[in-house]
Amino acid sequence: MNGLLLKQAQVDRTEVKPGIYEAMETASGLLLYEHNSRFWLHTDSQEREVHLWLADTEALAPWEHAAPLKSLWHLMVRKASLQVVHGGAVGYATGGALLLGAGGAGKSTAALACFRAGLGYLADDYCLVDTSSQPVVHQLYPTAKLRPENLHRFEEVRREFIWQEGRPGAKPALILEKPCARQPYTSFPVRALILPKVMGLSETTWARFSATQAWRALAPSTLAQLP
Repeated sequence: MNGLLLKQAQVDRTEVKPGIYEAMETASGLLLYEHNSRFWLHTDSQEREVHLWLADTEALAPWEHAAPLKSLWHLMVRKASLQVVHGGAVGYATGGALLLGAGGAGKSTAALACFRAGLGYLADDYCLVDTSSQPVVHQLYPTAKLRPENLHRFEEVRREFIWQEGRPGAKPALILEKPCARQPYTSFPVRALILPKVMGLSETTWARFSATQAWRALAPSTLAQLP
């Protein structure tokens, strides 16, 4: 299938962009090559079809197991006022907060701590945000990931984490489908933005931050992970 797909794609190689993905315009859509997991993805906007070709499942990058095919979601929803966002989301049906920050900022630890305390959990790392009017965040993956050194903070669910220990880039991952059964919603309005910052203090403190700081915490890390 991939031989026919590549033969008929009519690739314009002047459209190749550097980074994790190579993105090439075709006569009917977009052709992507993902360097880390080494898969081809072709979207046909005319037929509204998506074709994926993967040579070896063992080549999948570790993060694909907990948050697969972010590039596909990005391409599918970009015309519907939806944006794949690198951020967490916790709250209630009436409203919640986006947790912003680059990798290692503390989004996952904060999101899981909120979930353990009784808040609704939508995401710790990736979610969908509707920007058409009042921002609304939607769950994309019912998973959570932690750095290995933070597993001891959640002993009650530690054994439920799946981990390819020893593989570079791998993180312990938790599927939250069963715990989320008590949470009947998968979206809520965005009422606040939170920027976690690990300070090494015994008590949590709060301080306001500017719109510029919010943009710096959200936009670069989101754009860097999408085609």
